[in-house]
Amino acid sequence: MRTVVQSPLRMLFPSMASIKTMYSNLKPTVKKVCDLLQAEPQNKQEDTALRLLKQYIKSRSDKDLADLLHFLTGSSVLSVSKICVTFTSSSGFGRTPVVHTCGPTLELPSTYTAYREFRSEWDAMLASGYLKMDIA
Repeated sequence: MRTVVQSPLRMLFPSMASIKTMYSNLKPTVKKVCDLLQAEPQNKQEDTALRLLKQYIKSRSDKDLADLLHFLTGSSVLSVSKICVTFTSSSGFGRTPVVHTCGPTLELPSTYTAYREFRSEWDAMLASGYLKMDIA
């Protein structure tokens, strides 16, 4: 295997600095994650939901941001070029975001009215542990 991959890998990564740069480029930041979101809100409620999502992303620490990205894409590093955001009108106990990591697509409920409730529901959902996608 060494003879097959050695030359192409040396061309891609001629130094340790180039490997570190690659990892740095894959590390999520608030701006990078917000820039991944692609949505076309059709009304005030959808616009509000998208604004709350971006506000939530901006409030995350580096570790929390990686966990959120893992939830949205299945990877804690930047492995996609976009996250499509569509909107649903679910409410009550049915108000749960649905994520399709193969796409990746987020079905975001548009029934949030305040950041406090958005943050509370998303924090509880992400902390619950049932979203673990790791294989032991």
